Parts: sequence; structure tokens; C-alpha cells
Amino acid sequence: MSSFAVGGGFDVCVSSGLSGALRAEHELSEILVAKQVRTGTVHADARTNVLECDGELVLLAQTAGAKIVGCFYTADHIVITATEKARLSSLADAVEMESFEVIKEAYAWGTRAVAIRAISDASTEDLPVDFNLAVTDKGGVSVSRMIGQALRHPRSVPGLLKFGMQSQKAATALAEFLEQYIATLVGQNEPAAVHGKTVQA
Repeated sequence: MSSFAVGGGFDVCVSSGLSGALRAEHELSEILVAKQVRTGTVHADARTNVLECDGELVLLAQTAGAKIVGCFYTADHIVITATEKARLSSLADAVEMESFEVIKEAYAWGTRAVAIRAISDASTEDLPVDFNLAVTDKGGVSVSRMIGQALRHPRSVPGLLKFGMQSQKAATALAEFLEQYIATLVGQNEPAAVHGKTVQA
């Protein structure tokens, strides 16, 4: 997640990272910005499973080079198979694991928010191993568990290397985009984008 501080608080929150495409039109390393984020269940504190991203921030992301899409789906696990991606494709354009929670918390603090993602795996692509087995209790990915999976399933190694390269390219594309997006927010005579306040990185 990225955020931009204003004074003693936050005026703009950008939830960013990598995601899996759920539809064939979204290509590897493509930068997407969503009008909405959604989950599979209604959150008690939010009383909804769909949140709207800030419309002006969405348009500014498009100005910086992102493609506007309808929705991101925040899953409670890593989506591994093309079959599950196809099932989710009627709900959203891409799948990830945090945007709904990030934007929900941002709105609870009165902060404008947007979700931006780079595509690391295609809609027709199975991930090479079950990454859910490598997730730690804190939500990170254990390198030792990944190595263990590779040792148990040596045929997965070429796929892991391919996925690693795709992820690296997507992460680089996202970093380059965010640099431009921040410049759009803070430097291109767009004071209305942050309600006339000065934004500090």
C-alpha cells in the first residue's frame, strides 16, 4: 500500500501491488485502476462487500497511464488456477488480497482512496505451485516453504522461474507508473485533486 501524507494525517491513500488477471483482455504488466473493489462476503463494519474508489483519483490514474476497469476482487486466499479465475471473472477484472481492507480503513479515517494493480499472471494461467501453502501466519510468503515445495515438485521449477520474471516485470512497471502518478498528484497544477492542500510524499 502507498499513501500520501497531508499535514498530520492522510488525504490520499493508494492501495497498490500485483494481481492476477480474471479476464483475457488484461495483459501481463498492464496497470489497472478500479472503479470499485469487492469481496465475497459483507463486512459487518462496512455493511457492504462493494466499495467505490474515489472517482477523481481514478481519472488521474488514467491520465498517468493506467487502464480504468470496473472492479478488483479481494480474495481471502491466493487464487491459483485458471478455473477459479474464470469463475471470478463475472465479478471483477483482477484478483488480489488487500485492496478492500485498505480502502475500507482509509474511508473510516475520512481519506480518499483508490486501488491500482499491475498484472503478474494471465487469466488463463495456473500458478506453478500452491502459494497458499507458503503463506505465514503474518500474511507474508516464506522463502523456505517455497523452496520446500520446489524440492517436492521439481517440475514446478521452470514455472516458478517464469512466474518470478513476470512478477518482476509487473513490479517494475508498477513502480514506474506510481512515480508518474505521484507527480500527477503533486506537481501538475492539480490542487483540486487533494482539496487544495499541499501533498507531501
